[in-house]
Amino acid sequence: MRVLLLGLIPGLFLAPEQDRKKPVVLMDYGPYLSCAVLSKPGAKFDNNNGNFEGDVTARGFLIKLADDWSAGAVFDSDNLRISAAWLGAPIKFTGVIFDGAHGPSPTLGSAPVFQTPHGPGWAKDGNFADPRPNTIAPLPPPGPLPREWGRYTGLYLNGNKAIFSYVVGKTPVLETMDLESGDDLKVFARSFQVTASDAPMELMIATSSPDLLIEGVHLPPGAKIATQDGQVRLQLSAGSREPFKILIAGGGEAKKDAFAALAKASPKPADLAALTKGGAPRWAETITTQGKLSKDKAAYVADTLTLPEQNPWKAKVRVGGLDFFSDMTRAAVCTWDGDVWIVSGIDASLEKLTWKRFATGLYQPLGLRIVNDEIYTVGHDQITRLHDLNNDGEADFYENFNNDWELTTAFHTFCFDLQTDPKGNFYFGFNCPVRSGGGGFHKITNHHGCILKVSPDGAKLDVYATGFRANNGIGVGPNGEVTSGDNEGTWVPVCPVHWVKPGSFNGVVDGAHRPLQSAKGKPDPGEQPRPICWMPKNVDNSSGGQVWVSSDSWGPFKGELLHLSYGTSSLFKVLKEEVNGQMQGGVVRFPVRFTSSAMRARFNTKDGQLYVAGLRGWQSNAGREGGLDRIRYTGATVCMPTGLNASPKGMKITFTSPLSAELAASTENYAVEVWNYKWTSNYGSGEYSTLPEEPGQPKDAKKKTHDPLTVKSAKVGDDGKSVFLEIEGVKPVMQMKITMRLQAADGSPANYEIYNTIHELSGQ
Repeated sequence: MRVLLLGLIPGLFLAPEQDRKKPVVLMDYGPYLSCAVLSKPGAKFDNNNGNFEGDVTARGFLIKLADDWSAGAVFDSDNLRISAAWLGAPIKFTGVIFDGAHGPSPTLGSAPVFQTPHGPGWAKDGNFADPRPNTIAPLPPPGPLPREWGRYTGLYLNGNKAIFSYVVGKTPVLETMDLESGDDLKVFARSFQVTASDAPMELMIATSSPDLLIEGVHLPPGAKIATQDGQVRLQLSAGSREPFKILIAGGGEAKKDAFAALAKASPKPADLAALTKGGAPRWAETITTQGKLSKDKAAYVADTLTLPEQNPWKAKVRVGGLDFFSDMTRAAVCTWDGDVWIVSGIDASLEKLTWKRFATGLYQPLGLRIVNDEIYTVGHDQITRLHDLNNDGEADFYENFNNDWELTTAFHTFCFDLQTDPKGNFYFGFNCPVRSGGGGFHKITNHHGCILKVSPDGAKLDVYATGFRANNGIGVGPNGEVTSGDNEGTWVPVCPVHWVKPGSFNGVVDGAHRPLQSAKGKPDPGEQPRPICWMPKNVDNSSGGQVWVSSDSWGPFKGELLHLSYGTSSLFKVLKEEVNGQMQGGVVRFPVRFTSSAMRARFNTKDGQLYVAGLRGWQSNAGREGGLDRIRYTGATVCMPTGLNASPKGMKITFTSPLSAELAASTENYAVEVWNYKWTSNYGSGEYSTLPEEPGQPKDAKKKTHDPLTVKSAKVGDDGKSVFLEIEGVKPVMQMKITMRLQAADGSPANYEIYNTIHELSGQ
């Protein structure tokens, strides 16, 4: 991965040692924070299988019960349980978004006051046995419980209180956690509102311990707290129920009297349903920034939408996704650190941009989509649909739209990007769990290394395609075309741009999820991926997403495909052609500079311009931690390659406007070279000559060797917009580089480099 994610992505490099030793200055995440959580202080991480000592909650929700995080609880949305609660030392916030460390998850700073076994928090037909097959032992079974057993539906916020909503069988449940205090004792109070059920129910309260004190408050008739098989459980009779509480404390016999007194004085359980209508705003203050318009005179320039980096909550603004509301003057952005911000005032001048913090605490959201003016984000744990229930400009209900994929606590596996097709289906990339250091993978579930597809209603998740390593960015076209980048590493020679077909395998054997000839590490040529193109490191060392040009106002590229690079902070035009059913082509770079990396992009249908967001994690040359830019077409002449065709006799390059015929017809203005890569389980690949090995040559003698091809003639087309380069020896090759030093007909420079791949030769 890349450590950082995002940066996400591919990563080899940790934050500098001196930085990782600095105290983490925490932003104000709000009443809760979603993340993987380790319940055993000081537990060691095993980089071979991605496992920790002790219980780990993959889809964890940290409930904040003290301002300094010295008290709280962990809700497990996979298992519908409180996995642990703690008092004492604050949480140790380690990991890529906190201190840059690769591997460890946030860990309790002190031993839990109570825990529950890893498994279902509620019984089904009196049974707590985990129904999920354990395909990744010694890790616990991945993914949520079967829907017929139970399902997490979302999180309500009201003030500083987080109310969890889920269904057990067919019975809706609301649950929250508070900390109640007596003279010398602090007690965890789990409050419940359980809808009437036609059958008994049973809740796992805690693993039994002589030190634990547990008492029910206002329990419904017939309810019973009992110890069985080393576990403390609550048994509920069928029927209707009023709200009730369970109080839990440590201290054993020494605190028994104080606990009894506190339980007797404990207030009546709150009506949790009344708290699901929205509360007072938490982030009422807005922040105003002024954008910066480029003064360049080029055809494409970058305007800056200044981010609210200075804010009262010490919130980092490392942008991982963006989209526009229907009025096109407002947009929503999500940040790697868990926020969603709404920015208004997007106009030609960008003179006054107003930022409002809309949501917090999300699990590293790296994709955002707005559908019918509702915001959806995708993070590690779920697609979240955000609801502002009382129209105060803040999200009050964080709906679990879908969380059906199998998640582990591997630090270098992210859910990348969020797109929709014309039918309303959602798509995102879920990468393989890359080991710290970048080579190989941790335990792989059934969904790692896939592009996943979710139905418009969120009810169904399917695997769309497999075989990806760390595809930080995908694209979905106007007709449902799916594209994806990937990151160099195990089974990925260099970064590709994939034209992704349903059910396709895209090169990473560990994430194939089906039998392959190369399963034992020896690649079969028939399984080698055939992307649109490969790109060397100097072009793209860590891919972002793709976007289709939807506007006539953005120059001569409507209907064309663009590719972004997180690693080199670049924007590329994709030159694609289909030959014998195979998509192939290359990329050419737009001469623009970004504030940060180039990772996500959307077109604004009102002004017709392209808006690009990015962040800096690791393995990127990004200048700032976060950025949001508008790539604006000025109306100046564009003379840029837009089409490419490979034939046995040479290469035809089509431009957007007429060329200087004299310069275009001179072979001295072109240079062409080719080379290949090796598709193996190694981390990336060297560059190899396309020529056969000569007898007696040392092994890998052709490594890092490019083969020059001679341009014998250059013929300009009748329209002046194309040139055919007669080249001897054109054949299928993984990498071709075409260098051009030309001018447009009006004398403006047209100096470009095309990096392309040839799978098939056309008859043209």
